[in-house]
Amino acid sequence: MAILSFGQLNIAFISTRQATKGVSIVIGVGANRMQLREGSIEIEGLSQYRIFQEGNKTPITGYDESPKFIKVLVANGIVDIIISQSSEDKPYDENLFLTKFIPDGYELIDKKESSKVIKGLKGRYYYFFNPEDKNYVALVTRGGGKPGRISLGSLEDRSSTLYQVLEKLPNDKPFHKAELNSILPAKIVENRQPIKAALDILEREGYVRKTGNKVGISEEYRRLDKSAPVVGLDAHITLDKHFT
Repeated sequence: MAILSFGQLNIAFISTRQATKGVSIVIGVGANRMQLREGSIEIEGLSQYRIFQEGNKTPITGYDESPKFIKVLVANGIVDIIISQSSEDKPYDENLFLTKFIPDGYELIDKKESSKVIKGLKGRYYYFFNPEDKNYVALVTRGGGKPGRISLGSLEDRSSTLYQVLEKLPNDKPFHKAELNSILPAKIVENRQPIKAALDILEREGYVRKTGNKVGISEEYRRLDKSAPVVGLDAHITLDKHFT
């Protein structure tokens, strides 16, 4: 637990993940209390503050007299405390933090949220693309921990995760992610995150689309008519045909 103190105003951050309820902010003035599970609190005109953190006897303090703008934001299990000179200051950019887990040359192209809730939190998927080698990488975050990285590879590489998922998609009927578990290599199936990531990119590239039907929270997909890229030996055979 952490506590922010601004004179008579105290703000406590309580984690209740084991109860699958996520993280909440408790705001108190005197005997009055209010709980906020999602959203933000903005405080203007303050000049001094103290932040008490569990296990640390020395608070983080700000005692100069300059007016400050403080924003406390809770979202998907993460609490951000932003202290700045003005409400006009740019907010913290999570994308900049994520780039240190991605090799040079990649650019963020999309963001998605998981439909599955684990311990009160939803996973977030950030998709990066390298224009030079055509490779895709996904970062998966849940709460404030280190993101997991999924290398999806390129649609121009038959051995890549992305191409293998595309190649195994049913053409004659709608399907759900779970149906791919038995026809894809175990290293791709894992905890189903690589399959979801691959389907998100294949949807973006026009190879699949959601039908709008669901079983519980599981989306139904349909393979579209767009042909898979011609790669490897098939590409050489296709080129040979043009020169005969």
